[in-house]
Amino acid sequence: MLQSKDLNEKSPSNTYVIPVYANGQYTEIKFKKFTLPKEYENFGATWYFYNRLDLFSCGGEAFPIEYYNNIETIN
Repeated sequence: MLQSKDLNEKSPSNTYVIPVYANGQYTEIKFKKFTLPKEYENFGATWYFYNRLDLFSCGGEAFPIEYYNNIETIN
């Protein structure tokens, strides 16, 4: 499980992933990928997504795309 300290890490590529609810019943989650512009780095990736890219979504915090490099498949 990601710890809150992990969510504050910066992405070397400035690319992030954020989980958002996919429907009004809050039963489905989808993941959106985005690039954080350099001029918004001080605000943070989560703030940028919810305040500049998608004002209507709600969900979790953004995390670096590099976290996806070690995802394991469960069969």
